[in-house]
Amino acid sequence: MKCPNCNYKNNKDAKFCLKCGTALTPDGNVIPENKKKFFIAAGCCLGGILLIVILLFILIKADIINNPFSRNKSRGFESDTSERSDDYDDHEKNTPAFDHEEAAPAAAAEAPAVEEAAPVAESNEESVTTDNMPASLRETQKTISDQAASARNKFNTEDYSGASEDLRTILEECTNIASEYDFETVESIVYPLVDEAFPLYVTSTLKQVQNLEEQTVSAPLYQQIDSTLLDALDFSYELQEYGLNIDAKDLEQYYTEFPDRYKEKFILTFNELRTGNEWSRTTAWSYMQDAVSVGLVDKDDLDDPLTQRYMYALALITQKDLEESLSHDQIDFDMVVDSIVALAESTDYNPILMDMLLDYENARSNDEDFAIIGAACMDVFNYLVEQENIYITGPTVDYYYSGRIYSGTAAKIDINDLWYFNDFGKYSPSNTNGVSPAGRQYIRKTFEEAINSLRW
Repeated sequence: MKCPNCNYKNNKDAKFCLKCGTALTPDGNVIPENKKKFFIAAGCCLGGILLIVILLFILIKADIINNPFSRNKSRGFESDTSERSDDYDDHEKNTPAFDHEEAAPAAAAEAPAVEEAAPVAESNEESVTTDNMPASLRETQKTISDQAASARNKFNTEDYSGASEDLRTILEECTNIASEYDFETVESIVYPLVDEAFPLYVTSTLKQVQNLEEQTVSAPLYQQIDSTLLDALDFSYELQEYGLNIDAKDLEQYYTEFPDRYKEKFILTFNELRTGNEWSRTTAWSYMQDAVSVGLVDKDDLDDPLTQRYMYALALITQKDLEESLSHDQIDFDMVVDSIVALAESTDYNPILMDMLLDYENARSNDEDFAIIGAACMDVFNYLVEQENIYITGPTVDYYYSGRIYSGTAAKIDINDLWYFNDFGKYSPSNTNGVSPAGRQYIRKTFEEAINSLRW
C-alpha cells in the first residue's frame, strides 16, 4: 500500500506508514486529523478507567475502604464493621464465597420487616382501626357498651337520675379517648358515641328535674334543681372544649326559663294555700322566706305578683307575732305601734296593719296620732267602696266607723280577710276580693303620708 504522504510502499494490511508513521485506511487514504484525536482520547479514557479499577481493587483488598457490593449493606443502611461482634466476623470469614445475585433476594426480604415495624412503634400517629386497636381501647369500648345498655334500661324504667349518671360516665370516657388519639380515631369512634349518648343524657337530666319540679315548692328543692341543671350545662361546655359536637341549647333554654317557672309555682302555691282550708300565716310566711332565699322576690318591684304576696305574708305574720307577744306581756302598746310604723313600707301599707295601728294608737291614748291614722283609714275604706266595689268590715272598723252605710257593693269583706296581694291579674285567686294596681297605689300614697306625719 503506497503512503499518500511520502509515497513509501507498505504492506497492503499496514495501518501505519513504516517510514513516516502516517495512519492508513484500507483504501490507502490517510485517517483525518480529527479522527486521530478521537482515537487518542478514547485510548486515554480506557487507560484511566483501567487504572481506577486496579486502584480500587487494591484498596478493597487492603481493607482501606468498604466493598460497595458487600451483602452487609442493604437498602441504604450502612454496615458499621466497628460494631459487629467477633462471632459475626469469624462466621463471615469461615463462610464460603457465594454469588451476590443469589444473596440479593435474602437481603431484600429482610428490609420490609423493618419498614413495616416502624409504624407500629408510632401507632398514635395512625388512625386506630379494628385490626390495630390497642387492647385498652377495646376494653374501653366494651365498658362503654355495657354502660350504654345499663343507661338505656334505667331510662326505660324511668330511673332518670341513674341513666344520667351512666351516660355521663360514657361521655367522660369519650373525652379520654379524644385526648389520647388522633382526629380520625375520634371521628370514627368517639363522635358516633357522643351523637347517641349526649341527647339521651340531656333528656334524662330534664326528666329528672321535671319530676323534682312536680314536688311541693321549697328553697332546698329549687337549689337542687338549679344545681342539677347548672352542673349539666358546665359538663356540656367541658365536652365542647374537647372539640366534641355538643348541642346544649335545650339545657340552656330550660335553665334560663326555670327561675320564672318556679317563681310561678310559688305564686300558685300561695294562692292555693290562701284559698284552702289549711291557711296558715306561719306557713305562708315560710313559703315567702323560701322564695326570698333563692332570689325570686324583687322587693323593688311593688307590682310584681310574688312581691305582693311576700309583703302580704309579712303583714300577716307581723300581726300574729304582735298579738302573741302582747298576750304574753312581752311587749307594750308603744312597742306595737313602733313595730307597725317601722314595717309599714315593707308591707306596702297593708290596710290590715293600718287598722291594727289605729286600734293601738287609741289604746295608748295618743289622740293626735289616732286622728291622723283614723282619717287615712276612713279615706281608704271609702275609696274601696266607691272605686273597688268592696265594703270593709270587722270589729275595729265597725267600732270606729259605725256610721258608714253599706251601699250594695259586690263584696263585704272582713278587714283581716282582705286579699291585698290580689290585683285581679294573671294569677288572681278571686274576682271580688282584692285591690287593683291603681287602688293599691292610692292606698299606698294615703297611708304613706299619714305614717310620715307620725314620724315628724
